[in-house]
Amino acid sequence: MEQNVKIFMNKIEKKTNSPDTVKRKKCVREIVKHMALDDAYIVGCTEYLVKLLKDDDPDVRMEALKATETIVATVLEKIEKNKQFMVDYGGKKVPLRKLFFYQAIQMTRDPDPEIRLAAVTITGKKSLEYPLIRRKATPFLVARIRDKEKEVRNQAIYFIIKISYHTPEITSPFLKRLFTGRRRSTDIYVAYVLDRVMTKQPLPEFIPILFEKLSDADSATEKYVISALVKCGIGNIDDIREYLVQGLTDQSYALWWIKARNMLIILRQVAEKRPDLTRPYLRYVLPLMVDDNWGLRMEAAHTVGMMGAEDPNRIKEALPFLVDLTKDPHEMVEEIAISALTNLGIREADYSGIRDAARILMQSKAKIVEIKRHEDLNEKIREAYLKANKAFAKGEYERSLKLSEEALIAARAKAELRAHAYEAIQSAEEVVENAKRDGLNVPKVVRLMENARKAYEERKYFLARELVARGKEEASRVRPMTPYGYSYEIEDGLQSSRDTMVCHRCGERISKDNTICPECGAGLDSTVCPKCHSLVPQGFMFCGKCGMHLDNVCEVCGAINPKVTENCRVCGEPLRGGPEAEELDVELIPRELDFVP
Repeated sequence: MEQNVKIFMNKIEKKTNSPDTVKRKKCVREIVKHMALDDAYIVGCTEYLVKLLKDDDPDVRMEALKATETIVATVLEKIEKNKQFMVDYGGKKVPLRKLFFYQAIQMTRDPDPEIRLAAVTITGKKSLEYPLIRRKATPFLVARIRDKEKEVRNQAIYFIIKISYHTPEITSPFLKRLFTGRRRSTDIYVAYVLDRVMTKQPLPEFIPILFEKLSDADSATEKYVISALVKCGIGNIDDIREYLVQGLTDQSYALWWIKARNMLIILRQVAEKRPDLTRPYLRYVLPLMVDDNWGLRMEAAHTVGMMGAEDPNRIKEALPFLVDLTKDPHEMVEEIAISALTNLGIREADYSGIRDAARILMQSKAKIVEIKRHEDLNEKIREAYLKANKAFAKGEYERSLKLSEEALIAARAKAELRAHAYEAIQSAEEVVENAKRDGLNVPKVVRLMENARKAYEERKYFLARELVARGKEEASRVRPMTPYGYSYEIEDGLQSSRDTMVCHRCGERISKDNTICPECGAGLDSTVCPKCHSLVPQGFMFCGKCGMHLDNVCEVCGAINPKVTENCRVCGEPLRGGPEAEELDVELIPRELDFVP
């Protein structure tokens, strides 16, 4: 047997070195035939077959390449799967399977397109079967994405997509290197690969590269880049949030509108599959609906229409803008706006009503959000807004308008009360400091100011303003200290305080004859104190003469309510029904009474 192997090897050596192409091809077929007969031929013929894989003639190389796959299949039938068939190559023992596969991988760079196609096919199939071969073959397959031959390129793309499904961590580094290179002609193929892969396997590490490529891509590449980003957004839209917001808002360069248009297209395509994901981005789209660029207005209208496809109430803030675009000077914008409203189920007869109702509803929402930053919302405002929102969702635009106006008025009043009380509290410390600087003894003023701050913290804004106003009045009437106690001389300016009062809104001293504060315009109509029958300015909680706390005065808005009322008729806050002043540690000393130690 050994003698026969030697004779065969000598014969193969001569044919391998023969200048005749036919003989060399015949040599390959003989090697395949004898390797299937006995393992001894496999060991001896490996070196000659590798040499034929590097032959100058493409026909011989092709024949040898096909033979490698046949030989490996034959060897695998003879040995167990957990063993390697070792052969001598380059002075080392190497697995025959690896040797031939690696030779096939090298031949993916062969100058002959048919050989490259065959090598890519063999390499791709075996890469899917064996992870060890996959890691070695991936860079060669990725390099074939830019092959000039269409068949080779398509075959390489097919296997790269398949490999990426299983092990994207292997293909990602090579795809990144290829995508960020200077060969724009290959961008479309890489973008296509990423688009197909992201259908099943998200690759968030490519998001920055895709957005960067989007700014400098031809129309064909742009299509696949946008599609890949849309699939990223559907998988997890937070991954692309930063880039979407920047693209929609950054106007720092001349052609920013091109990038903004692409962001709108991405949002629209995401909304086609998952409209609920795009709701947070509506506020970035609204400014583009009134942009000077008609293309942006058109894309924004189209995007908004898609975002509200399942629930128009989700985009109610955009409906007034969408209605306005139905009268846009550009025909295409007008056509898209009308089409979007029609798809949302909104009739032309409702355009006017929906515009007014949506705007007031959004103003109410904005004011409510402002209030909730500082305090809890009372039931009256909350109920009015929720009813307005439900009426709008049902298409009852007139009722929604009426309810949202009620909510807006109440919310504005509450916000103004808090703002005025805040301004009063800010001035309280200054009043006390000025009084101390002038040498006045101000224990009552300090106590009033402390209780004003406490009332403000408890969200009793009107009470806080009243206490600050009374503190200011007391500060203007307190006598300076002398070495022997209080001075009994009252200055002319302090004497005049008996003929004046302090505005409950701005704290300015004004004449008691005034019905309107000349400083802030607050109404000062008087009411009668039920105890001493003195005139008390409208809105004051304490009688200026006897110090009585007026019954059922709202501590939030200052409205006077009937005794049997539990909630304020103006702002809806609960009433305490004439609380005891001691709860706030306020001694109601009559304002006209001079304290003498």
